[in-house]
Amino acid sequence: MDEHQLEIPDLILYGNSFVNEVSIDIDLLNVKTVHYSDICGIYFTNTAFGMNLGTEILTHPSLAKENGFNAKRILIVNNFNDADWGVIYLSALS
Repeated sequence: MDEHQLEIPDLILYGNSFVNEVSIDIDLLNVKTVHYSDICGIYFTNTAFGMNLGTEILTHPSLAKENGFNAKRILIVNNFNDADWGVIYLSALS
């Protein structure tokens, strides 16, 4: 990730149907993961929900601490029908 000066995220928010195939690779990073589709459901634009959730976590650090993690960098990964992928990297301002 250093090509773009990105650090490994503290939290990965993922949505839709990619869980079964990619979760093993995510586990190797030893990064907390949250499947936000479990919260909001599966629909074409639920990445917006994931981005809102990530923004709320970054702007309200107590939210993350209440759930047992400290997140300053969040990777949002969304996939629909194993065909259309979206990746968003959020980080807190220093």
